Amino acid sequence: MAIGTEARYTFSVVTEPGITGPDDPDDERDQSDPDILIVRNGVVQNQVVDGDVQGLSPDANEEIFITPDALPVGDYVMALVEFRYQDEESPEDFPERVCFDVTVTQAP
Repeated sequence: MAIGTEARYTFSVVTEPGITGPDDPDDERDQSDPDILIVRNGVVQNQVVDGDVQGLSPDANEEIFITPDALPVGDYVMALVEFRYQDEESPEDFPERVCFDVTVTQAP
């Protein structure tokens, strides 16, 4: 991904379509958990905000954040991971394939 304007950016990763099947409110692991890291020159750019690294929330079916600081002009790599595939406690019937809608926009 190339950033052509130094600015704050909104990163949005949404599971599309959402995970089918019943959502058990007592089991957060039956839903998707996308995570994203933004890397430039080998250095992770996601900032720590209120003690949490942006892009690694446990929010079901989405990962949305605004960078607290402007990203400098340059080339970046976005590493997108479905955490449920790494989570040893994920349900056995978790889908083998999950699709995401990814958008990056300049923050207002």
